[in-house]
Amino acid sequence: MEDFLKEGIDKGAFPGVVLVAGSLEKDYISLALGHAEIEPEKREMTEEIIFDLASLTKVMVTTPLILFLLEQGELRLDDPASYFREEFQHKEVTIRHLLTHTSGLPAHKLFTNISNPLENLWKLELENEPGNVVNYSCMGFILLGKIIEKIMGKTLAESAQEIIFAPLGMAKTGFNPEKGPFAATELGNEFEQKKGAQPREGIMRGVVHDGNAYSLGGIAGNAGLFGPAGDIARFARMFLAQGEGILAPSTVEMMFTLQTPPYQERRSLGWCLPGPFSSGGDLLSPKAIGHTGFTGTSLWIDWEKKKFVVLLTNRVHPRVSSTEHIRMRPLIHNRGLAEMEKQGD
Repeated sequence: MEDFLKEGIDKGAFPGVVLVAGSLEKDYISLALGHAEIEPEKREMTEEIIFDLASLTKVMVTTPLILFLLEQGELRLDDPASYFREEFQHKEVTIRHLLTHTSGLPAHKLFTNISNPLENLWKLELENEPGNVVNYSCMGFILLGKIIEKIMGKTLAESAQEIIFAPLGMAKTGFNPEKGPFAATELGNEFEQKKGAQPREGIMRGVVHDGNAYSLGGIAGNAGLFGPAGDIARFARMFLAQGEGILAPSTVEMMFTLQTPPYQERRSLGWCLPGPFSSGGDLLSPKAIGHTGFTGTSLWIDWEKKKFVVLLTNRVHPRVSSTEHIRMRPLIHNRGLAEMEKQGD
């Protein structure tokens, strides 16, 4: 595995990588290779490096908090989103639609009204009839984050710390981190500038890469979470332990159950399910869930095999260019899962 990851670095898929693959009881693979930063100066990658987890925020914060609220009797999956946020105009869009990316909301829109970024959210128009089309939407998860904040009366960051991170001992995971060491991301925000975003200067370290999350103060339902591989492994083990006191086993099982229409992208509540061209490769059981993040992060959890793979890279550093990581990611998962099975218990 080490040589294979080094090949990825040499091909320019990512400057550096941290890989942790394990079971409920132990880590089978734990590697840190390459560099956490290559511009302006090189810094070695280590297992303690804290990454911008990007869209892993959706499944490590927003989805479990929504399901926590379901367990608390605060909401149902088929409640309209507008019941909790009256500013949102589409009364036919439900919590389930938002979690499964079938709301009809656009995939992404840059918030151009920076002085009042939420106005951008409330005014979004639907592109499809809710429930019919899977269209992966950051906008829907920003809305879910605002629903959580309205119900709980505190920020998403505070709720995540109280309900998820502190109980699981994820001491280095959170929003707007104050201390590194960090994996560097993009030099400025050249990728989003091309789409009309306001410029940001310098290498980003510990500052969220996603422009909409940045405009919301670094705390959003779609992005903004930071953390190291070890903490994410703790999160994965919570699922393998059927919720470990954070969520009920029946709630966890819902996240491993298909929720989207036939012949659409296979998704559960928040998570991706295995299928053709899955980022998790070919060796996952049908009872697996996973997600990726734009900055080069991913997490897959196999409930049947009782295994997980945390793959963190800084592939957007120093610029968003190579797509080699898309090819590499499932190959890494295949090798990792096979190696764990060969090692046995």
